[in-house]
Amino acid sequence: MGQDDVQGAATDLANKGCMFANGAWDFTGTLSNSQKGAQFYSVRVWVRDTKTSSVVASQVLEEKLDPGKSVKLDRKALVKTNDAKGLDCVVDVIRKTA
Repeated sequence: MGQDDVQGAATDLANKGCMFANGAWDFTGTLSNSQKGAQFYSVRVWVRDTKTSSVVASQVLEEKLDPGKSVKLDRKALVKTNDAKGLDCVVDVIRKTA
């Protein structure tokens, strides 16, 4: 995978957010393929310790999108943790030509 395959992939995920409720992190976002060809996406949701940046839990969502297509990602209880104290959620996106 060359650099061109991943450059700008983060901009393909809009309205992203994480929320802790009932012992788990919910994730929402809208993934849109802005490229001229079909793309494979990996959206990684990390829950990390805010002091150490250590990953406590993570999950990967994978989608294949045709050009110009979008998908709403709405995942409940995607990542489970005991509580949200001292934790935050980080999201990154990798895009690869299908």
